[in-house]
Amino acid sequence: LDADLVIVGIGAFPVVGAFSGSVDLAEKPVGGILCDSSLRTSQPDVWAVGDVAAFPLARENNKIVRFEHVDNARRTAAHAVNSMLDPAGCPPYDYLPYF
Repeated sequence: LDADLVIVGIGAFPVVGAFSGSVDLAEKPVGGILCDSSLRTSQPDVWAVGDVAAFPLARENNKIVRFEHVDNARRTAAHAVNSMLDPAGCPPYDYLPYF
């Protein structure tokens, strides 16, 4: 995929202040960048993945959640790419958390 900019963040908690005013942020205590079920942010050409992505979890009645787990990071990345390539054919992201 071609991109004008890719931001990679590594750390223990989401630091999203730089995105304030650019994309919608999830309120605390969840925090993170607010996404829809395709992991698209409030900006139509911007997706968020990994533990910074706050998304509606279908199995929890679309409660906004965020997961700090490597499995979720990998799955959200794959789902976001599928959403970019086939928006109409990509089902909503749903995740079964485990620890």
